[in-house]
Amino acid sequence: MKYILYDLTRFNKTLDSVRTTEDRWLYLLKHAGGANDLPDFGDDVISQAIKRILVENASDKLIKEQARDMVFTEEELDYLASLKVRARREGESKGHSDAIAVLQGMDLSPEQISEFKEKLAALSK
Repeated sequence: MKYILYDLTRFNKTLDSVRTTEDRWLYLLKHAGGANDLPDFGDDVISQAIKRILVENASDKLIKEQARDMVFTEEELDYLASLKVRARREGESKGHSDAIAVLQGMDLSPEQISEFKEKLAALSK
């Protein structure tokens, strides 16, 4: 797995100097929070991304779906707890002492693992 990190505070290209696909996405990410009129650069994928970014263009259905997806249900919390048990069992059977290493081996993203840790911490309080 490979991660590339960008410091958007150092991305200072103007709209006129944007040339590559990478520059287009970086420009979009940097200006998405503060610009009402984002350029789509004639790219359908970027155009679709802009539609999702701009809340005032989002349908009520999309906003409700996104809000629903941001909240964990009891069923999802149960699932996360079962992952912990599964990770512990698999960790023990493979000789791993760290359940997080097992979670990483289960093709979960770092964000999912972090979210899993936070939810488990909240459950144990």
